[in-house]
Amino acid sequence: MSAWEDDFVPPITITLPPPPPVVPPQIKVIDNEVKLDPQNFPLIDIDLPNDQAIPPVILDDLPVIETAPEIVDFTEVMASFVGGMEAWYTYLKTHLKYPKQEQRMGIEGTVILRFVINIDGSIQDIEVIRSASPGLDQAAVTVIENSPKWHPGKNGGRPVRSRMTMPIRFKLQ
Repeated sequence: MSAWEDDFVPPITITLPPPPPVVPPQIKVIDNEVKLDPQNFPLIDIDLPNDQAIPPVILDDLPVIETAPEIVDFTEVMASFVGGMEAWYTYLKTHLKYPKQEQRMGIEGTVILRFVINIDGSIQDIEVIRSASPGLDQAAVTVIENSPKWHPGKNGGRPVRSRMTMPIRFKLQ
């Protein structure tokens, strides 16, 4: 038995000093009002008869800026591929190219894309929501980019820009 085992070590209590009091910031009101002396400003007289109206300003030469209508996520009538879903599947079978590198490596998967179908049926703003691989992602984006026009979605019987989410599955045979 060593001397260290029999030695009694008294408990040590450390008392921390109280935190310093929180001093609230002082708010000072500063007079920041600007005082203008009317003597320093010249008077300008404009001779305009009271019965004569100021001619209107006509802005003919300004370009007309058309803003794109808002994009609707949920429509009364969903956007659809011309010819229906059967035509869409036929389009995919004939135009979707399985990347050779992914074929050699045995990579399969589902790419989920989101895109906007415009009022005229064209497609824009294609983005990959869920990736399978860079090659499969690019093949899916390309097939959507090259897609023929769609029937736009409708709200209140009028065509609207709508967002579509589409899974594209790649499976080796």
